[in-house]
Amino acid sequence: MINLYSQLVIKGYEEFDSLFSFASYTLQLNPKEIKRGFTEEKSGGEKVRDARGRPVKKDYTYFSETLSFNFTIDNAGTILFGPPDGNFLPLFSVEKSIKKLKKVAITPRNSTHEPPFVKLVWSTNEFFGKISSFEINYTHFNYFGSPLRAEISLTVTEKIDPKNLSKKFQSPDITRMPIILDGKSLPNLCNEYYKDSRYCIDVAKKNKLTTFRRVNVGERLSFPPIEK
Repeated sequence: MINLYSQLVIKGYEEFDSLFSFASYTLQLNPKEIKRGFTEEKSGGEKVRDARGRPVKKDYTYFSETLSFNFTIDNAGTILFGPPDGNFLPLFSVEKSIKKLKKVAITPRNSTHEPPFVKLVWSTNEFFGKISSFEINYTHFNYFGSPLRAEISLTVTEKIDPKNLSKKFQSPDITRMPIILDGKSLPNLCNEYYKDSRYCIDVAKKNKLTTFRRVNVGERLSFPPIEK
């Protein structure tokens, strides 16, 4: 969804595949800069079979992206833009704004007992992940000691769908023995496993099929490693 406004919006989601956000937080003033980084991640992979048919577990190592940025929450009158989320000025306070931000970004949800996922939406740009760092620096106070301005520092670490991760790191060096599902063809599977549909003839011979043009749903086929 395109954000029609110029302000960066942080949306909270209870689960990875949630269709709708439970709440959102609009920045009062956009960050002046955003720092991108890449962090090595390790993920337990799928169970596959090696060349001898033995079950093995394939682990994945990849780099996930991080976004780090700072922004200001101000109720001292120095920022001409309105307060976050359209709160009326008499009701707006820095602490109230931070409380809502924490609810959207880091407070564990009752349904999952884990911090929420977040999506950053800024114009046509989107970034999905979880908050990995949240810092608050109060920089201005009123006569009674209540904060009037705070600098927020956030780091969001990218989260990738495990299904897409598994598919991304499928290796042609490992024998795979999938059960054929409806709608799958041999060229389609060879393109998926070997990145080349032309291996369908070799796979058909390996599995003693009379033709590569038709496979039976529910049948288990062997996709051997590619000889290099």
